[in-house]
Amino acid sequence: QTCDVQDKDFIQIAPIFPAIATNPEYLNRLKTGSIFSSFYLKPRQPTFGVDSFADLERMQAVHKSYIKKLDADHHFRLKDEKVRALQRAVTRYFGRPNSYTVGDDKVPETRGYLCVNCFYANGIATREDLVIGSEFEPCPVCNGRLWVRMAG
Repeated sequence: QTCDVQDKDFIQIAPIFPAIATNPEYLNRLKTGSIFSSFYLKPRQPTFGVDSFADLERMQAVHKSYIKKLDADHHFRLKDEKVRALQRAVTRYFGRPNSYTVGDDKVPETRGYLCVNCFYANGIATREDLVIGSEFEPCPVCNGRLWVRMAG
């Protein structure tokens, strides 16, 4: 974000690569955000002429002196909606082992899951035994939308 570049010495960057995929399903997974380590960018001339993605696995802090100033033809800004999507993608990438969201995630393995809201807001453990591939549903006790995998 512009304020980070202006006010901080170190900024987070992620390299952007063309999304060259021989498998259309892979590109679809990239577009729908199903690949946690990537953030999809649609083609945008002149910067990205093809479907592309930011590789979140390679995100790192660099000193702002390494960022060259681009002319107006090569500068682009994400729309507010896309900025929020990028923030969600980064949060999901770094937090993915911690929680699963109703409407966004499918159950990754058959086992018990606990409602995050019940635990933090009410001090109780609400357990649901879920089957791999099923949808996460809101908590039947508090209507919470975040679930964590039980240890073990």
